[in-house]
Amino acid sequence: MSQGIYMETSSYLHRLNPVTKFVLVIPTTLILTLVVDIAVPALFSLFFLLALLVLGRIPPSRLARALLPFLPAGIGLLWTTAAFYQTRMAEAPAVALDLGPLQLTRAGIIYAVSIVLRVLAIYTSSLLFLLTTHPTDFILALVQQCRLPVRLGYGVMAAYRFVPLLSTELAQIRAAHRVRGVPEGGGALAAPRRLLGYAIPLLASGIRRAQQVAVAMDARALGAQRRRTFYRHLRFSGSDLAFLLAYAVFAVVVLSLLVWMGLPARLDPFGGPAMRR
Repeated sequence: MSQGIYMETSSYLHRLNPVTKFVLVIPTTLILTLVVDIAVPALFSLFFLLALLVLGRIPPSRLARALLPFLPAGIGLLWTTAAFYQTRMAEAPAVALDLGPLQLTRAGIIYAVSIVLRVLAIYTSSLLFLLTTHPTDFILALVQQCRLPVRLGYGVMAAYRFVPLLSTELAQIRAAHRVRGVPEGGGALAAPRRLLGYAIPLLASGIRRAQQVAVAMDARALGAQRRRTFYRHLRFSGSDLAFLLAYAVFAVVVLSLLVWMGLPARLDPFGGPAMRR
């Protein structure tokens, strides 16, 4: 089965129940959606990055590669948010950077940084799940702990397994075309014809494999019984509870300190700054 960006190591995070790490994304997204601030998402991002490095034993180089897709999106979000930020009428816009027709205000830059950090915090919380959770374990946890129907769970697992198989099939089809002397080039008009030549045998192969898997699942009476046995049982343990408690304490302490110190943390996502249309 394709493992995505999952990294196989023996660490504390890898031993946690997949549902624990998956559910953790929900309160993180909720908190970061409500709080418009720079410090909060920065601290949450630091928390998840340190957890991946220390508790997940993810090498810094691998973590940097996982964060690389966020870089262009973060840069684009930063400059567009800062460029189209509009202060309220009662606020006096303080221009921090004048680029002719484009003026970046100090408030706009601060707000753009807060938005980028909020997205980064949600992204790193997702990485904590993706880098330390095998897809098979996640499906098993959904079936065993969340009562996901067995037919649906194993159907999703079988469909996900087809992804690397179809990639291998495509490589074989392209190699067969080259052996038969089918030209790779030919201009823009030849591209649809070449794509059709790949798609038809790939679709036939996918249907054949899906039929074989369906027959195998029916032959094993998958889903015929309300209760079934499992080769591996995933359970919640004290480690899951300890990690959730540590996260809850961290979130409460961060929000309490910001309120106590009077930093600009606003629980007002709908009354915040307006954007130019």
